[in-house]
Amino acid sequence: MANALISAARAEKWQSPDGKIHILGIGGDEITPASIARNAGLQLAVAAAPDVVVDRMLFANWTQSEAEQVTANYLSWAARKEIRPAGIWAGNDPMALGALRAATAAGLMPGRNIQVVGLNWSEDALREIRAGRLLLTDGGHFLLGGWSIVLLRDYADGCDFAATSPRVEAKTSAITRDNLAAVGDLIKTRAFDRIDFARFRARAGRCGQYDFSVDALISSLTLPEGIAD
Repeated sequence: MANALISAARAEKWQSPDGKIHILGIGGDEITPASIARNAGLQLAVAAAPDVVVDRMLFANWTQSEAEQVTANYLSWAARKEIRPAGIWAGNDPMALGALRAATAAGLMPGRNIQVVGLNWSEDALREIRAGRLLLTDGGHFLLGGWSIVLLRDYADGCDFAATSPRVEAKTSAITRDNLAAVGDLIKTRAFDRIDFARFRARAGRCGQYDFSVDALISSLTLPEGIAD
């Protein structure tokens, strides 16, 4: 999320007069593991980017309304300080949508002179991506139950994925305008029976090695009923 946001701002040369790319971070909260992990991801990306500054790390309780308010406050502050805001990182889609509303109300054009990213693979976010206003929505974590069944099936068949470590991480993946057509209908229709989970099982000699990326997900999809190859 953060790396894509930074890359987009760099590509558009959206630096402030001080030569820095200025970003607003909107987290869900300061105490839950999910929020802490997401916020840490933003900070790691920024730490590796000396040309990027997070002006404010604000918290909106995961809600669109509070995110809209904190974004409006930030944009007002940035205008007074003559700072050019390049991007807004939001820890979930509702907060990203709130940021979009505030940015639009402030006279900005999301997707054209400021970028916003969110997380959840929500239908509202997909619509904003299609409209060119939201850069991406990260997600896929709701499929963890399915991935767990894949691991258990492999384990039952003699593939001890926990032989080296009991911890298996499935990274989230971004939906952008580039892959929206391939995965958007799956999310909208909730036709998850199109996912061929058997294709995610460990290959022979590669026990414990899995690819749960959005590209692998797209490759696993069967055609909708009634459509032939």
